[in-house]
Order: sequence, then C-alpha cells, then structure tokens
Amino acid sequence: MIRSMTGFGRGEYADEISKVTVEIRSVNSRYLDIYVRMPRKYVFAEEAVKAAVKERVHRGKVEIGITVDNIGQSDSDVRLDAELAAKYYDALSTLLDSFDFGDESRVSLSLLSRMPDVIKTSAAEEDEDAVVSRLLAATDKALDEFCSMREAEGEKLAADLLARAGTGGELRSAIEKRAPEIGREYAEKFKARVEELLDGVYEVPEERIA
Repeated sequence: MIRSMTGFGRGEYADEISKVTVEIRSVNSRYLDIYVRMPRKYVFAEEAVKAAVKERVHRGKVEIGITVDNIGQSDSDVRLDAELAAKYYDALSTLLDSFDFGDESRVSLSLLSRMPDVIKTSAAEEDEDAVVSRLLAATDKALDEFCSMREAEGEKLAADLLARAGTGGELRSAIEKRAPEIGREYAEKFKARVEELLDGVYEVPEERIA
C-alpha cells in the first residue's frame, strides 16, 4: 500500500492516576527521523516510545508531542523530619531560656517549620513500568490515526499521479520500448530518476519496487 509521507494522529489514555495525550505528525524526509517532546521527568520512557513508532513508520521526519496530566496524585511529596525538628526545638528552647527575648517566650510552630530541612518537598515517586505502559497505550492510538491518515492521503496522491502519468505498468512499458533506441544506460538513469521523484512523495514498500 502506498502511503503519504505526511500525516497526523492523536491518541489519549486515561486511568485513575493520569491522563496521557500523544500527538504525532510527520513531513517529507527520505529517512526516518524521530523527535520527541515530553515532560523531562518522563524522559526514561522516550526510547520505548521511539521503538513503538519505528515498528510502524519507516520514513519521514516524525515529531511526537506528549503531555501528562496527573489526576489521582500530586506531582510532589511533602516530608517532615520529626527528629530534626525535635533537635531544633530543644536548641531554640535552650536559647530562649538563656536570654531575655521579651514576648518570645516559647518556640512557635511558625518558627520551627521554617528551620532548614524540617519540611522537605520532593518529586513524587512513580512506577516507571506503569508510566511507560500508559505512554505506549496513548502512542498506539495516535499511531492508528496517523497511519490511517497517511494511507488515505497516499491513495489520493497515487490516484492523482496515475491520472497525470498513467499506471506504473504503462510507465515501465514506455521505458522498455524506448530502451533499444536510447541505450540501456540512459534507460536506467531515467528509471532511477522516476524512482527518486516517487521517493520524495510516497513511501512505497520494497516489494513494490521491481
């Protein structure tokens, strides 16, 4: 099947944890180049996404955009170091007892919570395998739409080309008929030029090239 070198597809996957959206678009290119835009925290899944695309797309400059919206959990964890807080409390209480600070007669929660490292925030830990699974589920849906669009567009382009130049068999027959007149070398160059022109517009399976 002939496929257009351009296409677009969008896929979504959502569960109780997050919603993943993947958009895939491509433009003409003789070779396969894949570029991925995704949240930095999920960069560990980039190669898995690229591998999934390579299984179904073989040519073109492909751009993949991935967004992840967390639904069931926060992006950050908040942790209290109670042991450190106790040490600060004892030290501050000793300081208050040793000097006259007027109204500052006790260690306040506000003061204690602002002491270094008593309360820490950090990125929430996620199951990397589960993240990869979600991203691939959305990627597969985007690829389904992407490939369908390329095939539909390819059929339109093929019909237009055949209308302008005749069927591939007629084109090959014309070349073969003229070969004795213009010489084998020129015929081969002409055929190569035709294939080069087609290569810039279509992705043609190898078995279709005789």
